[in-house]
Amino acid sequence: MQMNDSQRIPASREKVWVALNNPGVLKQCIPGCQSLVMSSPNEMTATVDPPNSYRILGEGSGGIAGFAKVERPSRSHPRDLK
Repeated sequence: MQMNDSQRIPASREKVWVALNNPGVLKQCIPGCQSLVMSSPNEMTATVDPPNSYRILGEGSGGIAGFAKVERPSRSHPRDLK
């Protein structure tokens, strides 16, 4: 399965930010996600049914802190599924 898309969300930036940081909302967006919990204030831990793979893309700017762009692919390997 490949999920590639772009959507405009008719909501304020603040509401979207809150939703993207809500494990219940985010869990619904991840195929095969069985659980998603906050491990710390800025970290989540997910349990996902294999053999799903994913790629996390993110970018943002922090004013004086500058600009950041992140891409992280991840794929389950058959030996990890035992």
